Amino acid sequence: MGGLYSGLIAASTEHCLAVACDLPFLNPHLLRAMASLAGSEDALVPMAGGRAQPLHAIYRKSCLPVLKACLERDELSLRVFLQKVHVRFLEESACRTYDAELLSFRNLNRPEDLKEAKQIWRRLAGTAQLQRDASRLREPPD
Repeated sequence: MGGLYSGLIAASTEHCLAVACDLPFLNPHLLRAMASLAGSEDALVPMAGGRAQPLHAIYRKSCLPVLKACLERDELSLRVFLQKVHVRFLEESACRTYDAELLSFRNLNRPEDLKEAKQIWRRLAGTAQLQRDASRLREPPD
């Protein structure tokens, strides 16, 4: 939550994309769609696997007072924070329009997750879509 607060303070734009550092399959089509949908709400948060994805979301600077108050009270849960602001949830079906497998939300927390991500990368590496979107990227090292 401190990172989100600091990022919004430093941002020169009204809307900011916040993503976790352990999401190797961010989908530029989904991100562009989200950016185009961001409006007057404080946050645009996608749903995946039946859960809100607050670390793959767009936030407005209007969140700053609530974020600051949460931090001052040592309330560090993004899910609790989201209950205190005006949120538009992007339904999973809309996310699947751009990311059919919802790979954008697959994170790497365990060694097994990295193994699975490498298998997914190899499976996708031959697809035209990946070649267009990530031709400059290389497979992650072992």
